[in-house]
Amino acid sequence: MSGIPVTQLLEQAKLDAIVDRARNGGAEIVGLLKTVRRTTHQCRRVQMVEAIALDKKRILPCACGCRASTHPGRFCGVPVKLGRKGLEQIVDIRLTRTSRRRFTRRPRGPVHHGPLG
Repeated sequence: MSGIPVTQLLEQAKLDAIVDRARNGGAEIVGLLKTVRRTTHQCRRVQMVEAIALDKKRILPCACGCRASTHPGRFCGVPVKLGRKGLEQIVDIRLTRTSRRRFTRRPRGPVHHGPLG
């Protein structure tokens, strides 16, 4: 650092720890992201339960069964209003031409007919 060898500024054990952490930094980040993802899903579940149990009429993204001609028999993520009755309304949103094309494109993945279990 500034022309001084780092070995003169730090003990070898500290240097080894820094090198080891840099070497395994990717795995550390992935581990943290898994925790954040789990926490995010748990927070979403709490928001949904509160919206229904406390009749909050909150608008949240949810997967709903589609009856429309675009994806019959499929589930799509759409904004919905949740309240005492559960799903009270699917919120209509104006899609851009590109978004509409992406939404109406045939979804990939397995098709589930009937109840999922």
